[in-house]
Amino acid sequence: MDSIEKMALVVTSEFPYPPDGGDKLSAYVYVRSLKSLGYCTDVLCFLSRGDSCNPKGYVRNVYAVQKPPKLRVLSLACSLLLGRSYLFERFKLTRQGTRQVREINGFGPYDVIIVLHPYLMSLVDASSERCSRKIVISAQVVESSAFRRKAALEHRFLRCILKREAAIAEREEVATFGRVHRTLFYSPDEAKWYRLHGGTNGSYIPFGLDLDQYVVCPRQRHTRSRIVFYGTFSWHPNSDALRYLLSEVWPTVRLKSSDVELVIAGKEIPEWAQRYVGGNVSILGEVPSIAKFVSSSDIVIVPVRIGGGTRVKTLEAMALGRPVISTTASLEGNDAIPGEEVLVADTPEQFAEQINAILSSGELWDRIAIGGRKYVEVHHDYRRVTVEALMNAVG
Repeated sequence: MDSIEKMALVVTSEFPYPPDGGDKLSAYVYVRSLKSLGYCTDVLCFLSRGDSCNPKGYVRNVYAVQKPPKLRVLSLACSLLLGRSYLFERFKLTRQGTRQVREINGFGPYDVIIVLHPYLMSLVDASSERCSRKIVISAQVVESSAFRRKAALEHRFLRCILKREAAIAEREEVATFGRVHRTLFYSPDEAKWYRLHGGTNGSYIPFGLDLDQYVVCPRQRHTRSRIVFYGTFSWHPNSDALRYLLSEVWPTVRLKSSDVELVIAGKEIPEWAQRYVGGNVSILGEVPSIAKFVSSSDIVIVPVRIGGGTRVKTLEAMALGRPVISTTASLEGNDAIPGEEVLVADTPEQFAEQINAILSSGELWDRIAIGGRKYVEVHHDYRRVTVEALMNAVG
């Protein structure tokens, strides 16, 4: 008698190919892990204008609905008048979007559904009659905690707005996590936060990487030592980090190290950053390959001040054999040993000191680069951590 094929659905904000960071990388790892567990997997995602969602042969079907705009007036009005989280309201499907999901042919039923972010549950709720027995939320970051950290860095008016959003989002996050089979957190502190709010179905999972995609290349020699930072800058922790780097950290670095250059790459770099370009600062924008970009560097700097989840760029740079200098906030969900596998700096002066130290010592550069790669191999290989977490979550 033929065995019944197990079906899974991954719900994400973006199609997970190419897996070049953020939700794409996380969704890609879940798809690969589900495949290794014998699941045939579909993907349900938002699609922006001009995006491509070619399945690339590693998922069965890709179902896409139009991505909501960054500012939805109706969602903002509902959040203000009804005391709801704007983040959750923004991602609620319109009637047309709900009808679009329900009319998808061949959609479900599924044995398990993996949802990246609690606010994407609106996509699952739109097809509740074809829902699975087990739904798992992958909490990429606890948004309410991120809002609170951002509020601490803002002026009074915006601080009040962000604190309000944090309080409301926290209630909705906890409620959403509580109505699914399992919630996975990329930070042990966030898993603890959920337990303190009465959650009993949450657990910590290290972020998994497909290490076959990260090949260590020999260090290149440059006229000036190349320090890089990259990310998607529409995400507020990254945009805050960029402003902090350009306005405070880099001027201090230049006082101690003259033969250095800063190169920034990524998506949606804000216009204001262009005024810092020139001399020893370059902005490339989006690059074809983050791996090649990182491999061309001497140091990867991660000056993120707003923590939460796991900073994937830190793990990626370590996997590519490049020394990382990171803030403490950027090391949430990362147990690398400071001074052996990563360097830590939390002030502009500390960044300058660490950069000067590692550029002055080939032995220190090698130790951090090799130690970081070994750390990722042991603690963040998806074949071990993600597959095991899914086995425990869905049986």
